[in-house]
Amino acid sequence: AHASLYYPTGIMGRELVHWLDHSIESGRVRGGSALIYGPAGAFAFENSRSGMFQVLFDTEDVRLAYRPGWPPLTQVDAHVRFEGNHVDIHTRSAQIYDSQVERLHARIGSLEPIAPLEVEGRLRGPLRDNLRVLQEEALADRFGNFAAALAGSGRTTLDLDFRIPLKRRDDNYALKGRLAFGGNGVHRKALIGLL
Repeated sequence: AHASLYYPTGIMGRELVHWLDHSIESGRVRGGSALIYGPAGAFAFENSRSGMFQVLFDTEDVRLAYRPGWPPLTQVDAHVRFEGNHVDIHTRSAQIYDSQVERLHARIGSLEPIAPLEVEGRLRGPLRDNLRVLQEEALADRFGNFAAALAGSGRTTLDLDFRIPLKRRDDNYALKGRLAFGGNGVHRKALIGLL
């Protein structure tokens, strides 16, 4: 994907355009609209009532590799709203592995200067998916051996609220989550297969 062909790059920082170009691996835009009016010198009209900038569109079957070392979001169907200097994304459906994203709201509060990506959502799926994420590159050093030694069954609900910096050299991540499960089975794998 080449964000510069589809997004209002004139009000977006280079780092955000770079992130979009490398994160969106595939997908389609089903339809959309744009509303732009007002004096050109006040564009994107964020601090002025003299005009309006708004781009709305719906996506389907998007694959988003949002951060190296983390599992991608797949089969993303979403409504995207650029308004002024910010963007809001509400998903209708998405997946991570075999888990379904039930709701997800993503927001970038400022496109220039670039603000972090803030995400709030709920994921439901098999416990094995949660153990699998712990073995991904981003978490493997801390949790990989622990998760590799376990097998699980049953369903879980994961509520997440996190912040991902989009500026290079910004390591100010924030993560808050709650994993709910009941009637699940967890057992240690046979040690022979791990040696």
